[in-house]
Amino acid sequence: MKKQGFLKTTIFSMMLATGSLILIGCSADSSSADSSSASSVYNIGHGYIDNGDGTVTDTETNLTWMRCSLGQTWNGSTCLGDASRHNWQTARDLAKESHFADKSDWRLPTVDELHSLVYCGIFGEQRQRLLDASGETVWEGSSNLDGRCEGDYSRPTILNSAFPNTPGEWYWSASLIASPIGDDSDFVRGVNFYNGYDNFYVRSNSYHVRLVRGGQ
Repeated sequence: MKKQGFLKTTIFSMMLATGSLILIGCSADSSSADSSSASSVYNIGHGYIDNGDGTVTDTETNLTWMRCSLGQTWNGSTCLGDASRHNWQTARDLAKESHFADKSDWRLPTVDELHSLVYCGIFGEQRQRLLDASGETVWEGSSNLDGRCEGDYSRPTILNSAFPNTPGEWYWSASLIASPIGDDSDFVRGVNFYNGYDNFYVRSNSYHVRLVRGGQ
């Protein structure tokens, strides 16, 4: 989660916690990016540094993110096209195959890393986020401490100047949890960028993907 103007929010967690063209994923449009834009680096604000290659670095976490979701194309100034949806295993495979901004160590973010992108805007507030030892969000009375945005918050709940044309929908993380219904299937946590909260879903569902590198 990012600083919301004067409001500083903190992630609480007790959990253990892809330039070349790629066929399915965030790609770079070489026809629209010249050598000067490819080498420029500047501060977008809110802790993000634009690396000039379709990526940003978060100075609070030292993680480097693709500015576009998989399926979109970076044209030097924005993300074009529609973000694609994938089941969780396909998302993992695409991350391993991704080569972007001269890097090939892209991966799915953990749920904590993904949730660190949540931005509620200058008029929104962010609920505390707290996970128990099993990776599930904690309830405090009638409130689920899931880190969602509240009040007059911006949608999607992400900084648009850093991540343009992001759908306000679900994104996969790499964080598995045990099945809450007691069968043998695994559930995976994701973040909803419509209102900024995280939850878990079965791996066969199809959601959006944003890749990261660094950390861990």
